[in-house]
Amino acid sequence: MADKLDIDEPHEVLAAADLVATASTAATERLSKALTLLVPQGVGLSPLDRDLTATAGWIRTTLAEAVAGNGQIVADTYRHTAEAVQSLAAVDSAGGVAVERAGP
Repeated sequence: MADKLDIDEPHEVLAAADLVATASTAATERLSKALTLLVPQGVGLSPLDRDLTATAGWIRTTLAEAVAGNGQIVADTYRHTAEAVQSLAAVDSAGGVAVERAGP
């Protein structure tokens, strides 16, 4: 059974965002490693071999481009999450102070 995310507090939201960022980075690294292995063996003289080599090249290029952009997307998402959490925590704190000052 998967762990449930506990995101009641700002530090818990940041911890969850960190878990997601870490998992995404790990998956990206595994895919990058797998791409290095996606190379057809042999010279490829037949039309079928040439088509296979071209298709494998297209797959490697397409996935490599996606991998290259993923790191920045993960970093940006984490940064935006952290900024939003900090803003919400500040507003919540300021609201609490205003309520205390207002009294009963």
